[in-house]
Amino acid sequence: MRLSAQDVLSQLPAQASSGDIVLLCGTFLCLQLYDDYPQLLAELQQRGFITAVDTGWPPQGWSDEVRAQIARWLPQCDWLLLNEVEALGLSAADNLHTGAHQLAQRLSGRGGCVVKCGAQGAGCWQRQHSLHQPGRAVAVVDTIGAGDSFNAGFLTALLHQQDLATALQWGIAVASLAISTQPRRYPDWQQLQLCAQEF
Repeated sequence: MRLSAQDVLSQLPAQASSGDIVLLCGTFLCLQLYDDYPQLLAELQQRGFITAVDTGWPPQGWSDEVRAQIARWLPQCDWLLLNEVEALGLSAADNLHTGAHQLAQRLSGRGGCVVKCGAQGAGCWQRQHSLHQPGRAVAVVDTIGAGDSFNAGFLTALLHQQDLATALQWGIAVASLAISTQPRRYPDWQQLQLCAQEF
């Protein structure tokens, strides 16, 4: 049995509610959908969803073939969520600012290229400007899942119609607490509301 774009779409409403976001992550790990991503993203946008993609790292590395494949997805992607090394690998640029800016130009224009930079915080590049928010000083316990935690905080802020600076701050706050606690903890709603005051 082969998983298809239609299998995914059948699990989602035919019409999105205002602000609904679909995040595709670990895209290189779901090989059965690999060729379907352009069609899947296009259909999601037609249904009114905001589309976000976190590619992860391709097992075969960043070859020209991989970059060309992803180039087919980008016009249907609103938010591209990468870490610094992934952004440099996908863009083949010499520095992060140039690479993220180039990637942002290839997206739908409704979001931007968000780059997670570990202790240095996170930034977002859009077609006309960029924005950076600093990291938080924490005692790291375990970094596994830091990027996913950031994504959760960032996209939650977008769902609640927060501005871009706040979305980056929420992403950083969620990831920072996640990687510095054992057992792992995440900010509650009140902590998220207050976190902007700490930046």
